[in-house]
Amino acid sequence: MARIWISRFDPELVNVFKRLFIGIGIKTIGYLTISAGIFLSIKDKGLALLIVCTGALFVVFGWILIYIALRGARR
Repeated sequence: MARIWISRFDPELVNVFKRLFIGIGIKTIGYLTISAGIFLSIKDKGLALLIVCTGALFVVFGWILIYIALRGARR
């Protein structure tokens, strides 16, 4: 007789994955913003610098979220 196993997810693990994927998404948006600022530097240097700095902040915030998620998964 075959039993059907229904996998159950740990709610804490789902929260860790959610934070991890949000961090990866924010980091990706930051990298795309940095690349947009680099290509914009041909026209306006001041605006390009502001956009690159904003993208760098997104990347740092994304890495912080990833670090927190991985540190929380360790517990």
